[in-house]
Parts: sequence; structure tokens; C-alpha cells
Amino acid sequence: MLILKKTLKWLMRLVLVLTLGLVLFLIACKIAVDYSPIISHKIFNPAKTCYLNIYKITTADKPLRSFDGFASGLIQLTRGSIVYRIYTQDHKLIATTEWRLFDQLTMLEAPHWIGNATLLYDGRHGYEQFLLPDCGIKK
Repeated sequence: MLILKKTLKWLMRLVLVLTLGLVLFLIACKIAVDYSPIISHKIFNPAKTCYLNIYKITTADKPLRSFDGFASGLIQLTRGSIVYRIYTQDHKLIATTEWRLFDQLTMLEAPHWIGNATLLYDGRHGYEQFLLPDCGIKK
């Protein structure tokens, strides 16, 4: 019984250390990636309280042997090369597709607003959406 308790304690510590390492690695990957806007204009919701920017992850100038190139390649493998970011009209980031792993955006159809608080976009598994109460009309 004592051996089992010690083994479980050791396994829990190992899982905690591995999880922390993965989080730190993902943060480092995010820092190492460059984003270039795909479109020059912002896509506003009807009330003009929020807007969408579409970015492309650029990796052309990064060799795969460098950490930046490896991080960019890993992120493109797990997430694709397109990122959506939604901001309020005062430029505060409120939503992003950056952390939706294995949810590659297809860009077969342009994203569009449904009302003021819902953004519909074409994802890997069909239509996906952001529900954004911060973008609703303020009273």
C-alpha cells in the first residue's frame, strides 16, 4: 500500500511537470511566430462595436533548424497558418483562434457576422462560431 501511494505521488508530480513544460513550450512557440495581416481592412460587426482581423503565420524567412522555424512549423502543423482575432472598437483583444489546436481554418468561405455578437466562420469540421457578448449593442 505504501509503495502504491509513493508511486501515485510520483506520477502526479511527473504529470504536473510535463504539463508545465508543455505550457511553457506553447508560450515560447507563440512568441516565436510572426503574424502578417491577410486583409488590409477590418471586418466590423453591424453595430461597429467589434471587428475581426485575419492573420497569416509567416515562416518563409525562418529555417527549420532554428527554434523560431521549428516553433512556426509545429504551430502550422497543429493549427494551420491562418489566425482570426476579434477586437472591441477600442482595440482590446476579446477572442482568437490561436489556441484552438487541430482546428485548422479552411478559408473556403469568408467569415461573417450574424447580428452583433456572433461571428460565423468556416472551420475544419464545418461552420464554427464565436459568441461574443462584449460585441452586443451597449445600452
